[in-house]
Amino acid sequence: MNDAARLGDFLRSQRCLVTPEEVGLPPGTSQRRVPGLRREEVALLGGISHDYYARIEQGRVRRVSPAVLDAIARALLLDNTQRAHLYWLANQAAGQEGADAVRHVASSMPSLPAVVLNHRHDVLDWNPLQPILCAQRTRGRRYRTSIVRTNP
Repeated sequence: MNDAARLGDFLRSQRCLVTPEEVGLPPGTSQRRVPGLRREEVALLGGISHDYYARIEQGRVRRVSPAVLDAIARALLLDNTQRAHLYWLANQAAGQEGADAVRHVASSMPSLPAVVLNHRHDVLDWNPLQPILCAQRTRGRRYRTSIVRTNP
C-alpha cells in the first residue's frame, strides 16, 4: 500500500465515525450504504469540490495544501492527535523532504532551545533544550507562551 492510499484509508475511516447530525446536516430520508458522512458531505463542509476530495481519498492527489487539510480536519471533527496524523500521512504522500528540512532546524541548534511551530502555532517538533522556553512539550498543542519581538 502506498502513502497516498494510507491517507485515503485514514480519511475513509474517519468519515465513517461522523454522523450528519454531529455536523449539523439533516439525517436524510434515504438509507445510507455506509455509516457516517458521504464524500460529498465532507467536501461541502470543508468548502472543497466533491471531485477533489474524492481524488484525495482515492489516493490520486500527491500534494494536498495545508488549507485543504485544515478544511478536511474541521469537516471530520478531528482532534489534535488525528489532525497531526492527517498531516503526517499527507507529508508522507507528498514526500518527506519538506518536513525533514523543517525539523532539521530544531535539531541543528543543540546549544539553543528551539521549537518548530506551524502556521496555527501547533508544536511540530523541539530540541532537548526546548523546556527552557516552555514547560509544555506536547506535540499538536498550541504553544501557550508570549513571544516577544523587539525592533533592532
